[in-house]
Amino acid sequence: MCFVILLFLYKSHQLSARKKWIFIFSCFFVFLLALSYGTWRAQLRLADGLDLQHDDRVSRLVVEVSDLVDYGDNYLQFDARVISSKPSVGIPTRVRIRWSFGAFVGPYQQAPPLKEPMPEIKPGEIWELSVLLRRPYGAFNPGQGNILSYRFASNHRAVATVKGSPKRIAEKGEWRWSIQIARLRHHIRAKLSHYVEDKRYGAVIIALVMGDQAGISQEDWVLFNRSGLTHLVSISGSHITMLSSLASLLCFVLWRRF
Repeated sequence: MCFVILLFLYKSHQLSARKKWIFIFSCFFVFLLALSYGTWRAQLRLADGLDLQHDDRVSRLVVEVSDLVDYGDNYLQFDARVISSKPSVGIPTRVRIRWSFGAFVGPYQQAPPLKEPMPEIKPGEIWELSVLLRRPYGAFNPGQGNILSYRFASNHRAVATVKGSPKRIAEKGEWRWSIQIARLRHHIRAKLSHYVEDKRYGAVIIALVMGDQAGISQEDWVLFNRSGLTHLVSISGSHITMLSSLASLLCFVLWRRF
């Protein structure tokens, strides 16, 4: 975006050379400021990790559900903010929690249907649960995605597996904009699922409307990859950034002209 603005100023004949250089140095200063801020935020995230002494051990957590819950055939998983923990030190503030149901099956076996439905968990709820905490890890196989980069970008500072029976403490915690938006998205997804839950394209409709791709089956992802349609349903921050950059450039041009 800065490069496009600089190119526009270079071609412009309405500004003096002094003003152009002032604007160029201002853009360079903003770039350095953004780079410093990003580095500082990354260092804070790296510092918020799981200590080695608590790795692969059971801990007791009180957490707040911070985003939409992803439902699988016999499991659910969600991002959570740790409110309190036992032990009280060495536990990160952001974890990814997985809660499995039913009997354990191997990786090549089909999970039997559940006898009871999985609980409905909404963003903002407070839960107390015992979990097995592990540091994020992943295999470095050729052609596979970098799961460690994904965990870091998603702020999953530890991966937790539920042990025992969790207990819901409260329906709502602190009021925050992020939680309210997540609860609104949960409400929209529940309404859409009521009409498209029996349709194969239901998960695709939800992904296109609100960017929630968790419900798309692996078979459909393979079909999208082979047909070249993956990016049509992969709504990400890059698309939003591209559209906002184009809108900013348009506003800048219109402002200079009118």
